[in-house]
Amino acid sequence: MKFWFRGFNIYLLMLALGLGSGCQTTDDPSPPGANKKKEFCLLRFFIETNPDATGRNQIVPIFRENPSPVCVEKIPVLTEADIEQVSLLDQVGGFAILVQFNDHGTRLLEMTTASHPSQRLAVFAQYSIKSKTVETRWLAAPRITHRIANGAFVFTPDATREQADRIVEGMTHLLAEAKQKDTF
Repeated sequence: MKFWFRGFNIYLLMLALGLGSGCQTTDDPSPPGANKKKEFCLLRFFIETNPDATGRNQIVPIFRENPSPVCVEKIPVLTEADIEQVSLLDQVGGFAILVQFNDHGTRLLEMTTASHPSQRLAVFAQYSIKSKTVETRWLAAPRITHRIANGAFVFTPDATREQADRIVEGMTHLLAEAKQKDTF
């Protein structure tokens, strides 16, 4: 028994030395914004639901300054795999994000908006900040007012213009990389 523990400690020591002697990364001396290809963004869309005790839903805060709790299903209705293109639109008094879905996403968006009138479609984003940290937050929860059959979903995010640019660029890089690798 004692022999096994000694062997275990030797193996643990060898593993620690092996991991500790790996390559060391240094701070990137390139100017900010030079590593935009490493930035990414994930967008997920969740449908509003009534709270219950099944564990299939969660209450999330929409808006940062004055949070409004919205109960959404835990499983997203649409994900980045359903997105074809994301762009930033200039509107009177601000900006909006346009998400154009692929064929599969268009069908899901149409079914969801047709079967859940007057409910909200909450938008969740996870995106990189300067390729080093990741921010996760709820961007919006617009109310579904009509069936969306063309696959184009426009929403005004609770974000600054710089953050919205970062989200759009991150999604664009992710979609380009996925097309190149043919993963979506």
